[in-house]
Amino acid sequence: MTHVTDLAYYPLKSAGGVPVREAVVEHWSIRHDRRWMLLEDDGRMVSAREAPTLLLLRAEHRAHDGALLVRHPAGAVPPLEVPVPDQGEHRDGVVWGAAVRGREAAREASAWFEDYLGRTGLHLVWCDDPTYRLVDQQYAEPGDTVTFSDGFPLLLTSTPSLRRLQEWVDESTDRRGEARVQLTMDRFRPSVVVDGGEPLAEQGWERVRIGEMTFRMAKHCGRCVMTTYDTTSLGRTKEPLQTLAERNAIDGRLVFGVNLVPEGTGTLRVGDEVTPIP
Repeated sequence: MTHVTDLAYYPLKSAGGVPVREAVVEHWSIRHDRRWMLLEDDGRMVSAREAPTLLLLRAEHRAHDGALLVRHPAGAVPPLEVPVPDQGEHRDGVVWGAAVRGREAAREASAWFEDYLGRTGLHLVWCDDPTYRLVDQQYAEPGDTVTFSDGFPLLLTSTPSLRRLQEWVDESTDRRGEARVQLTMDRFRPSVVVDGGEPLAEQGWERVRIGEMTFRMAKHCGRCVMTTYDTTSLGRTKEPLQTLAERNAIDGRLVFGVNLVPEGTGTLRVGDEVTPIP
């Protein structure tokens, strides 16, 4: 039986995730997922692609008031606490060509990130309206929306697929005479991890039932340079992208995992059964 083994949400775009035993799924994401992000002065998003030290931060959502709590696990910087901005200016931005908008946090919070990343002109914003941004209509239905994720409400990966990818990577690095690269699932930043079934079976799904909920498989998840970083040391190699290019490219994209759009709202739980729907 295929079942859910891990659930997580990511309060701050590109920072570490929060593992949970159950997760409330809203139309646009797991609750509290990617509701915060950094923008540059010109509205461009700031992500770990160009600022990899964001991966080292641990961000949490405080339940009783929604505040964002950010810390560095090694204590390299003082912890940060950011109240939800319930008033103040909105700032427009762009995530992969899609217009986004967020309410700007206090200037002190943005300055904290400027100090940490060693750059200026940053703005921390909170997604106060998760219905503002439409999911790419090439892969969605009218009315589907998403917060500050790269494109879709949820990302599902599977343990058998990771094992298969690790086998491929080991074969590739051995063939090239390079040191082996240990892959961990957090490189891929999934919201749902499942176990059971055949490797890469999820790539053939059109719809899937997970516990009490159903989802549409919107598209295969194209992977980027973020997957080449060890999330604890920030050591970087060519893998897994080089191997994905050789073994798992679909429609010109190097893919691992599938993007899901919920067909309603509900709650996912670790242990939920996962059943593809023909």
